[in-house]
Amino acid sequence: MNQTKSESRWGYDNGFLCTCGIIVVDIVGSSQLKGRDQDQNQTKINLENLITHCGRLIDGKLKWNGDGGEIFVPGLSTIEYDHLVSLTIQIKYALNGFNNDPVMGNLLESDISCRISCHTGLVSFNENPKQIQGDCLNWFLKNERELGKSGIITITQEVQKQLSARLQNMFIEEKIKIKNSSTAQQEEYSIYRFNLQAHPNHNKRYCLAHSDFKKKYKEAFETYPIVNDLHSKLFYIFLNVNGPNFYRCKKKIENYFNGEVHNNQDEDISLMYLLGSSEILVKFHSTYERAIEIERRIQKELEGYLPFPTNELLDEPSIIRIDIQKEYIRDDKYTNYNEGSLKPNTNSIDLDENLRSIKAIIKLDSGERKFNDKTINTLKDDAIEYVDIIEKFSISHDRTKIIIEIYIPCGLFSGLNDISKKLESRLGGMLRKDTYIAYQAQYWSIKTLNQ
Repeated sequence: MNQTKSESRWGYDNGFLCTCGIIVVDIVGSSQLKGRDQDQNQTKINLENLITHCGRLIDGKLKWNGDGGEIFVPGLSTIEYDHLVSLTIQIKYALNGFNNDPVMGNLLESDISCRISCHTGLVSFNENPKQIQGDCLNWFLKNERELGKSGIITITQEVQKQLSARLQNMFIEEKIKIKNSSTAQQEEYSIYRFNLQAHPNHNKRYCLAHSDFKKKYKEAFETYPIVNDLHSKLFYIFLNVNGPNFYRCKKKIENYFNGEVHNNQDEDISLMYLLGSSEILVKFHSTYERAIEIERRIQKELEGYLPFPTNELLDEPSIIRIDIQKEYIRDDKYTNYNEGSLKPNTNSIDLDENLRSIKAIIKLDSGERKFNDKTINTLKDDAIEYVDIIEKFSISHDRTKIIIEIYIPCGLFSGLNDISKKLESRLGGMLRKDTYIAYQAQYWSIKTLNQ
């Protein structure tokens, strides 16, 4: 069976053999947790909600078993293993925020520790994750307690060999003994642990509250005036890439921007690689005419990559350009990260990619209906409530789309989860909400002549 992106990775026929990524998140010592039964039960429900949301970022489904569960990600292509392992890292840091959130996180007095393990192999597909079967799954679940370690990410050798060099270098090999069920003999097996020294564990609730992190966080941004502050000149271009052709598209677009001669119409360009329904995002400030030209040049670059025409490199809708009418950014003058307001944007922002934080983007699309002023003001109030992590709130020219940009220190997914729930409760079934995680980015800053 040939699967297309429009069918999603859950479009296979039941019983079809496919490669599947498996992430296990399991509470260590769940039977020894202390606290009222209702608090223990609610904490486990909160954890299930968090892990479910994380899994959705790469179109995974969670099978929850009460005190832990498995995220299944069927139909993995070679380039998606980096996404799979990146998700385990985000889950690890999301647990830090979970343990320090006494409302929607851990209601117990002591922290919860989890084993996070990742494996891959052939399975018999089923649209119900509880019905997915396979020898690799049986082996993994049987040995997961021996493979995993409390508070540490562990990946198997089957996953490690599929990773890019950059991610491979983030894990340290360890040899363990695993019993072979056929021979009953102990056999040596390589696993790979996340390198904690290279990635220290931040255990503060909202790392922004940590003075050192505050300083680094503020210094990570450059701000400078936009020439015409009456109307935004911000544009987003989303590319929906056909999975196997991701690196072809990535290389072509990077070559285009690296070789492009920018003029004083351009003020900044961000090229982001996403987990979500779109895989590449180009974001920039410039004139409308220049935005049309950049979109056309991207289309031309991909069309010119023979023998792969654009309709094979990209999925429909292939290129989505969103023209922003008005931007709001966090007021950079206030100093208390738990207070503040949003104001019309007169600045553009570049993120220092060396700062260890996660960029999330929420796109709200109302279709043909326009957001009215009341809805926009309500969403702005919600954005102010989460002003410690929201950086930008933008409304499209046709008032049918809203883009919210979020920086999550240390992968604090609980904040993103809270915002998503708030938006869903406000808007109900009025619109489509897409959430993206940027796992890699490049930035070009072009200073304007009037600086």
